[in-house]
Amino acid sequence: MDPIYWAALFSFVAGASGYIIIRFWVIPIVRYNRVKRQLLKCLGHLFALLPEEDSAAPKGSLGKKRLKEMRRLMMKLVDLNDHDLPYWYRLVLVTRKESSRQASEVIMRLENLPTSGQARVCLEEAGRHLTIKQELTNFS
Repeated sequence: MDPIYWAALFSFVAGASGYIIIRFWVIPIVRYNRVKRQLLKCLGHLFALLPEEDSAAPKGSLGKKRLKEMRRLMMKLVDLNDHDLPYWYRLVLVTRKESSRQASEVIMRLENLPTSGQARVCLEEAGRHLTIKQELTNFS
């Protein structure tokens, strides 16, 4: 066989492998991380808007529009985790103890909390389920 045929075969295999890796691994992981960053930014912004005193009611500061956007981002993150991410990356998230499903359950409780202290605890718990190392105030 001519060396040109070997080069063509190698180029085809490399191109097909690159396409599969980019299309089915890199793009879903980048999309997941982008949505996660947007959600953390939204959580940090909401954390900064809560009243300082723990006994104050957070209803006015939360805002229906913000909560709706946060729920939309959370459901998008759960959907990406369940359907788009490669299996090996989901295992990486499990070893990091990152669970978008548990964070979504915590965020769904947020709307019905009576005090801003409880809302703060709820937001910090959601951040822990999304495995953030720094405080939520750094994301606002």
